[in-house]
Amino acid sequence: GRCQPRWFTALLRFLVDRGMIFILTLAVF
Repeated sequence: GRCQPRWFTALLRFLVDRGMIFILTLAVF
């Protein structure tokens, strides 16, 4: 639902950030 724990949101943001860097790296090389 809407009320999700703060650590989950932080983990999600971290994974998305890593995913972005990974995709950018793949796009560059």
